Amino acid sequence: MAADRGALVARVLRGWCAGAAVLAVLVGGGALAGAWLGTSIAVSFVLCGVALWALRQPPSPLRRAVADVAAALAALVALAALVQRPAGVLALCFLMVAAGLLSLDRAPVFPTGQRLAVAAGFIAFLRVVAAAYQAAPMGPDAYAAMTLVVLAIGVTAARPGRGATGILVQDTAGGTVARWLLPATVLGPFLVGAAVLAGRRAGSYGLEFGLALVTVANLSLFAALAWLLAVRLHRTDARRLQAETERRRVNAELEERVRARTSELAASERQYRRLIEDSAHGVIIHRLGLVRFINKAALRIFGYADPGAVLGQPVMDYIAPEHREAVAARVDARLRGEPMPATIEVEALRRDGSRFWIEVTATVVEWEGGPAILVSFLDISERQRREAAEREAESLRSVAKLANAAAHEINNPLTVVRGNLQLAAAKIGSRPDLDRHFELAERAVLRIAEMINQMTRITRLAPLTGLNTAGVETLDLRRSGEPAPPAGPGDTRQDPS
Repeated sequence: MAADRGALVARVLRGWCAGAAVLAVLVGGGALAGAWLGTSIAVSFVLCGVALWALRQPPSPLRRAVADVAAALAALVALAALVQRPAGVLALCFLMVAAGLLSLDRAPVFPTGQRLAVAAGFIAFLRVVAAAYQAAPMGPDAYAAMTLVVLAIGVTAARPGRGATGILVQDTAGGTVARWLLPATVLGPFLVGAAVLAGRRAGSYGLEFGLALVTVANLSLFAALAWLLAVRLHRTDARRLQAETERRRVNAELEERVRARTSELAASERQYRRLIEDSAHGVIIHRLGLVRFINKAALRIFGYADPGAVLGQPVMDYIAPEHREAVAARVDARLRGEPMPATIEVEALRRDGSRFWIEVTATVVEWEGGPAILVSFLDISERQRREAAEREAESLRSVAKLANAAAHEINNPLTVVRGNLQLAAAKIGSRPDLDRHFELAERAVLRIAEMINQMTRITRLAPLTGLNTAGVETLDLRRSGEPAPPAGPGDTRQDPS
């Protein structure tokens, strides 16, 4: 509501400024046309009105030039009119009003110009009061003085919020006091004096009673104003204190909430940090290529005991050289926000230089005031060995199934061949020239039978050695069918069955 009053006063002052400019031009123009005022006074009204109209709001350079020329001419006319005794006071007022117009928007002289405009208004108002109290004739110069009062107020109000009228548009206790007191202190005593003087001239009371009546009326007026202002200021202060109390209460509640939330966040951070520290997965946070955080599991996996040996070191030192370029490209892409696979497998380096494979999951986090990469990883060397053993066992099972199937298919026709050889040898009888051939054929059949028997007993895949196979891996059926050697520690070979 107070803000509405301040804005309303500012609009009223701007309207007064425009109206005063128009009134001055009309009065000056009418005086020139009707010759009821001196020429210098009429011209001064027109010039000051034109200047005020051009300056009623922050002007363009052209309007500023027009206003300056008009105000300067009005000042020259007023100076020339000061030599004429009948127009001396009004000419002085016009000189001060012109100075006020020239000072608008010029910071060094603006306060002085405002004071001169206010002083001109009070001098002109004295002539108006004198005429109203019949201490001076109610002639054209009295009407000119009234117009000059309006013009002086317009010059003073040309910039609401600055200068003499600045306090009137403020939404403060001082602004409230000024808006109430200023009109009352100017018009109140004037109206009281006029009313008491009218009663004295009507013969209702004598001079002494009239003076007492003026005194009491003015005291009553100012007492009433003081009381009304005190009540309004009390209400304003009461609302302010209430608002201040409410603000303090709200601030206290907010501070308590902030403390509670801060405590919750601190507890959550401690819990989260403890989870990371105690995680079975290795966790590393790196920023700008350097390790900023490493948990216990990561230290153990890489073969370190002291985190100080790792913190601040280039993270790429722990990646196998042939993988570093690809890992760096992925880090840059992730920081740019590009979509990347959630998990990859990378070969890493332990403290002793040994290599091992890790499965890595990375994400972008805020760390130490900037974006960083949080890496969670797991040593998958044992898993890879287990998977390799499972693949070997699966291959063995496949070979064993194939060998069993092949042995079954070969054994039947081989039995037929061996039987026919024996029948042929029996029918032919003893033939020294053929017995040797039958013996060789019998040995070959027995050799094939032995190989078939070994194929059905394959329990491992033994490569053929001691024979040049031109680099082609060949299975040694004899060794594969023999009993496996005793299993050593960590042997993961599986039975093909």
